[in-house]
Amino acid sequence: MNMQKLFGVIVLMLLCGLALVGAVAAIPVSITRVEIDDHKLESDQTNRLDIVRGEKVEFEVTLDASADVDDAEVEVFVSGFEHNQDLRLADHIGPFDMDAGVTYRKTLSITFPDLVEEDDYKVRVIVTDRNGREVIENYNVKLDVERHELKIVDAIFTPSKHIQAGQALLSVVRIENFGEKDEEDVKVTFSVPELSLSATDYIDEIEAGEEEETEELYLKLPKCAEPGKYDAAITVQYNDGFDRVAAQGQIEVLENPACAEDKVEVVNEQPPKDEMVDAVPKTSKIRKALEIILLVLVALLVLIGLVIGFSRMGSEE
Repeated sequence: MNMQKLFGVIVLMLLCGLALVGAVAAIPVSITRVEIDDHKLESDQTNRLDIVRGEKVEFEVTLDASADVDDAEVEVFVSGFEHNQDLRLADHIGPFDMDAGVTYRKTLSITFPDLVEEDDYKVRVIVTDRNGREVIENYNVKLDVERHELKIVDAIFTPSKHIQAGQALLSVVRIENFGEKDEEDVKVTFSVPELSLSATDYIDEIEAGEEEETEELYLKLPKCAEPGKYDAAITVQYNDGFDRVAAQGQIEVLENPACAEDKVEVVNEQPPKDEMVDAVPKTSKIRKALEIILLVLVALLVLIGLVIGFSRMGSEE
C-alpha cells in the first residue's frame, strides 16, 4: 500500500471517528411536539400561525428522552425584536433531570408587547444540557394586531398634580393607535367625578401606528374645595363610540388660604354660672337699681299721703 492510499485511509478513519464522537456528544432528547392553544406547530413549515400582539402566548413543549439526561434546560425565544436586550421575548425552564423512555411536557410562555412590530417571526425551541450538543427546532408565526386599539400613553398636568383650590387645572392627553385601522372623531374626556368637573376634546384622526394629543382640557376647581386627594379619570371613546379605553390617577387639592380665613369656629360649651352673671351688661344692672328706687319713692309717697290724711281727720274732731 503506497503512502497516498495509507493517508486516505487514515483521513477516512478520522472523519468516521469525529462523526461517532459527534453522535455520542449530542443530547439524547427529541422535541416531538410543540403546541399553542392545542394547535400543533410544524417545524419550519411554510404556513405560519397567527398570534395577537399584547397577549400571553403559551407554548406546550413535548420531549422524549432516549437516555438519561442530567441538568436539562428548555428555552423558547424570538429573535429580531428591537428591544430584546431590555424586554427579551423568551422563557426558560430548568435545569431538570430526564429518564430514558419517559415523555416530558413543559409549558413556557411569551408575552408580545405593543412595541413589537407586526411581522413574521421564528419561534425557536432549544433543549440543552451541561455538555451535549443542543437540540433546536424553528417554528414560523405571524404577529398580528387588533383591528381597533387605542391606548393612553401619557397625560400631562399643568401646573401639576398638586393644585390649590380655586385654580385652573389643565391636562394634555397623548393617545397612540396600535390597531390596524385609522380612527376618526376620537372623544377624550378628563374629569374629577367627586367635584362634578369634566372637560372634553375631539381628535379628528389618529392614523394606524401614529400618536396624537388633545388640546388643553380645562377644569376650574371650586374656590373652597375640601383639601385632599381626588380621583382623576381619562376616558377615550372611538370606533363610532363602540370601543373605549380609560385610565385613572390622582390629584391633590391644597387648601385655599382665603377660605381658611373665612372659617368661623363655633363653640358649643356653656360658660360657668359665675361667668354668666359677670357677663350681664352694666346697663341691665343700672335699670334694675332705678326700678328699686322708683318703688321706694312710690312707697314714700303713699306713706306721706296716709300721714296727711290721718292729720286732717284729727283736726276735724
